[in-house]
Amino acid sequence: MKRNMMVWMALMLSLMMVFSLLGCSSPAEEGEAEPVEEPAAEDGTDALKVALLVNGPISDAGWNASAYDGLMAVEEEFGAETSYLQVKSLSDCEQELRAYADAGYDIIFAHGFEYQDPAEKLHEEYPDTYFIITSGSKAVGNNVSPIIFLEEEGYYVMGMAAAELTQSGKIGLIGGMEIPSLVYPWMGFELGVAETNPDASVTTNWVGSWEDIGKAKEAAMAQIESGFDVVFCSANAASLGGIEACAENGVWTFGAYGEQLHLAPDVMVGELLLEIPVAFTDVTRQIVEGTFEGGVYSPGVAEGAVIFHWNDELIDGNPELEAIRDKGEQIMAEIRSGERQIRSFSLEIE
Repeated sequence: MKRNMMVWMALMLSLMMVFSLLGCSSPAEEGEAEPVEEPAAEDGTDALKVALLVNGPISDAGWNASAYDGLMAVEEEFGAETSYLQVKSLSDCEQELRAYADAGYDIIFAHGFEYQDPAEKLHEEYPDTYFIITSGSKAVGNNVSPIIFLEEEGYYVMGMAAAELTQSGKIGLIGGMEIPSLVYPWMGFELGVAETNPDASVTTNWVGSWEDIGKAKEAAMAQIESGFDVVFCSANAASLGGIEACAENGVWTFGAYGEQLHLAPDVMVGELLLEIPVAFTDVTRQIVEGTFEGGVYSPGVAEGAVIFHWNDELIDGNPELEAIRDKGEQIMAEIRSGERQIRSFSLEIE
């Protein structure tokens, strides 16, 4: 009897342990979704982790918005875990790069020339992290690589159009901050002007900010009041001020880096677009497939990464504008085929 009781108690104890284990099962085991901090890929390994650092709001309808679109394209195509951060100060660039590297991110897209030096400082400390610098200047080791869009090819077409449009011969450029990644591509604009209308002049003013819309508008107004009849502003979010000034005063302008035609449909003849998602996904694919060799990645018109998009609604029916568009399309076709070469000033940055 005592032995039977002991067997019975042992059996009950075993059943209690089983039920206890079942009660502690995860929601995933019960067929419910369970959030996890480190998502797993289909092969059981940790998912690819990709980060983006920008220095301005992703709502700027331009440079930073395009980069965020690129990050989302990487997330969709590769099932990556993604994160982005707007860096508050240029002095924080190295700190934020380090933070993402410490968090185990495989690829960090650092969106701007200002990340070049910080990435160079960190690359040996984080050999398994790829630092991809948009508008960077040089490759360092196997894990610091710049994406240098051949923007000059698109800016050349913009400069041609500006030279055809101006009546006063005074063309204005307004930039956010005087950095090489803006100065050098604009040489393509100046080249387009010079080869189209040698009598026209190009004047550049710097706002000193990427976000001060008011200052950009003031700079544009100063040029307009001085007789400039074509004014182009590239200052990230601050560009909105320059565009507004042109729209209010009937001055020809252009857009850049984001879809901006709707901001000034009556005066914006066209816009230069960078297909940043194309570049981000291509680099990510190479890294994932193990074919990435580092170095400088420099896509342009031929790769479909640099586009000049015309404001057809404004142009159609206007013979003068149609002629400018036709000329620009011919130039783009010649660049695409290799028949025309535009000097790649950006590749000369040291």
